[in-house]
Amino acid sequence: MVFRALAFLVLVFAGTVSLRAAPLGDIAVVSGEVSFSDPAGPDVQWHRVALPDNDFVSPEQKLARRHAGLGIADVWLRIRFDRRTLVPGHLLLAISQTRERFAVTLNGTPIFSTIPSGKQEAFSWVKPELIGLPREHLNAGANELVLRLRSTSPLVNGAGLIWIGGEEAVSAHYHRQFVLEFLGPLVISGTIILLSLGLLAFWNARRGEIEFGLLALVGGLWVARNLHYFIGYLPHANALYWDLTVDSLYVLAIALYAFAAEFLKVPGRWRIVRMMSIILGLAIAGRYLSIASGVSDIWALLVVLPAVWFAVPFLYQAWRADHRLEYLVMLVALIVTNLMSMVDFALLKLPWAGPGFFLQPYSAILIFGAFSFALGRRFLLALAAEETMNEVLEQRVEEARARLETSETERRRLEVAAAVEQERTRLMREIHDGIGSNLVTALAVAQTQGSSGTTVDTLKRSIADLRAAIDSLEPTEGDLTLLLASFRHRMEPELRKAGLSLRWHVDALPPFEWLEATNALHVLRIFQEIIANCIKHALATEIAVSCRAREQAGRRGICVEFLDNGIGLPPDGAWDGKGIANMTARAEALLGQIEVGPHPDGRGTRVALWLPYERRAVARPLPRESVRT
Repeated sequence: MVFRALAFLVLVFAGTVSLRAAPLGDIAVVSGEVSFSDPAGPDVQWHRVALPDNDFVSPEQKLARRHAGLGIADVWLRIRFDRRTLVPGHLLLAISQTRERFAVTLNGTPIFSTIPSGKQEAFSWVKPELIGLPREHLNAGANELVLRLRSTSPLVNGAGLIWIGGEEAVSAHYHRQFVLEFLGPLVISGTIILLSLGLLAFWNARRGEIEFGLLALVGGLWVARNLHYFIGYLPHANALYWDLTVDSLYVLAIALYAFAAEFLKVPGRWRIVRMMSIILGLAIAGRYLSIASGVSDIWALLVVLPAVWFAVPFLYQAWRADHRLEYLVMLVALIVTNLMSMVDFALLKLPWAGPGFFLQPYSAILIFGAFSFALGRRFLLALAAEETMNEVLEQRVEEARARLETSETERRRLEVAAAVEQERTRLMREIHDGIGSNLVTALAVAQTQGSSGTTVDTLKRSIADLRAAIDSLEPTEGDLTLLLASFRHRMEPELRKAGLSLRWHVDALPPFEWLEATNALHVLRIFQEIIANCIKHALATEIAVSCRAREQAGRRGICVEFLDNGIGLPPDGAWDGKGIANMTARAEALLGQIEVGPHPDGRGTRVALWLPYERRAVARPLPRESVRT
């Protein structure tokens, strides 16, 4: 929006230069003669002036007339032209930046007047006028036009651009001036009114968003500054309206800074606003004192210039600290707007044509558009942040839901585990206190009464089996080393009674996730069968047990190895009995492997159990015919 506005201004200036330089067969009046008068008529003294000039009356002349008790005079502007230098045909007079009230006479004959009768007064002075010059009042050679200018403001009374010439050429100038000087600002001001009302409604709904209220105030003050584009005639004296258009400039400077400072969150901004309000309030009071004294109020208007530039350093520092696009747009718009205001001030107070029309109404859409862009961008970023926050919140809610589900699953698992553990403990206690106690009692009775050796051995094996079952129920958390230690604790006294020594070498092993009670019992039964065979058949004096990691067929696992120094395996294969078949069946149920063979040293037997760390398949159940011998 900012760059489009700048491009539009460039085109306007280019069009201004081209139209003013075009040889259209007209006269662009560059000089005339001025006289001052009371309402009765002009003075006899005429003073040459350059055109355009928006204030023919100098401060010294105003002060002198005030001291003489004459008051502020009407201004009479006399322009002379030669009919023979213009194109043939109907002639027109075009006047831009007219006073609120003026009248035109051609060679002493009144031909046009905006001075109303009664109390109705004209107010708009930016609307150009197109006046036809009657042929019957034109001389063939020299002609004289006299413009009577009357302004409500006692300090501004002059004339803008004036063209006299053929209908086609002057009409082109008039229509151009009408669009640039009146219609364009009127449309822009109307747009600002609508935008300000929208911002005001938004701020009323969200009082915490002070920036929107301040921007609505800026728009309202800008429209008040351009009130003369909307009101052409007033039913009463319009001095109040002129004061409103001038004084609104002071308040507008405060509002511009207040918006920029609030948008940037400048520290101590409201203290600065109060200080500016006091200074500019004193300037307004001084302006009225100057008017009452007949002195130019130029100094009071000059006070506004540093005030309107006051927000620029803050915007520049904000942009230097954080290169946001909205800061840069606001900074450029404010600088361009201030420069355009200075051009208008020069156009109003100096005999200078400038671009031929006032730029301030166009700067309104520039500054208002830039500020609206900044607010809109902040609003969009806030919406984006809200959407992002919603996404983050949804993600967090989803994560929390997942954690809750995991926690609930874990809670249920722990409840089941606790229930299983409680039931396991109860079974262990019942087996130990019930069956175990009865077996121990039966063994003691059999030994006391001299029962047969077969009975005593059977009872001992039953007690050993019962202990193995109880050991398998103990929670091991997948720790095979702990299971082996428990087995050693149970079997070592029995081995000493049988005359066997035990050498033990077990490495630290990682946990086996699949080593729960049923699988632990399979492992203990295999170990129990190996020890039983060694005691009954091997006639060994020593057993060595080792446990270490070993890969087999590309699978990681451990190998528990039993080595005895007994008589070894029979050469005819008679050793391959039911006990080894049971061990093989249990190893396969664990998805492991049992190995039975001669001792590596040549004397004794080697039995090894390989178990995998990970089991990708479900373990097969133990065959029904697999029973311990």
